Amino acid sequence: NLMASRSQAQLAAQIQRSAAQALAGEVLSTLTTVTRSTISPDARHATVFLAGWQELKPDEQARVRGIIIEAVVRDSTAKYTPRIELVHDDALEHASRIQNLLRDDTAV
Repeated sequence: NLMASRSQAQLAAQIQRSAAQALAGEVLSTLTTVTRSTISPDARHATVFLAGWQELKPDEQARVRGIIIEAVVRDSTAKYTPRIELVHDDALEHASRIQNLLRDDTAV
């Protein structure tokens, strides 16, 4: 259903914006960036992907989790707020590895 997928995309974008804005002023031990978010078809579960997540100390992860969840709940316009899962996004690292491999390959 096109309307459902559009609404899911809008909700995912809203969650990503809320999470990114909430982290903007936080001082953490490593650069941590919200890269994207996804939402389940029933809109009950959302996943927020963060570059740098796995490098954070456990107490920082707990603090970031609370900050993001609070922001998503505060900014939500949906009838129900989805359960938020935070996960490490290694897409930037993967892209960097590919770029290095390509650079090394062309240098030979």
